[in-house]
Amino acid sequence: MNQEIKQNNQISENPRKVAKRIQENKKDFLETFRECAGIITIACQKKGISRATFYNWLSGDKEFKKEVEEIKKEQIGIVEDRLLKAILADELSAIIFYLKSKHPEYKPRAEVSLESKAKVDQALDKIKDLLDS
Repeated sequence: MNQEIKQNNQISENPRKVAKRIQENKKDFLETFRECAGIITIACQKKGISRATFYNWLSGDKEFKKEVEEIKKEQIGIVEDRLLKAILADELSAIIFYLKSKHPEYKPRAEVSLESKAKVDQALDKIKDLLDS
């Protein structure tokens, strides 16, 4: 019964008031989102909205999306700061990660040996033979 009354009130509510309330909810959410360092799930839980609502706002409101992107940039800054602090604290895993992701000499490379190339060529020959027969 209360659900029906609530729905009827929402239907008869002024569209401008609804739009204003949604904008206020978005603004309030963005503050919480920033406090949560850009973690969507936590911010949604704290504000009592679904992730679907967040993504609807994101896809339907350019200004909201722009603000979310700014907060995400802040999030990257926070993470980079923590990585650099870990490097300065001589944490080997942080040092290795940094070198693998930033320094060309340490980036993982895919190497093809002559042996593996020969195996690939053999497999291709077998496939060709099967297709020809």
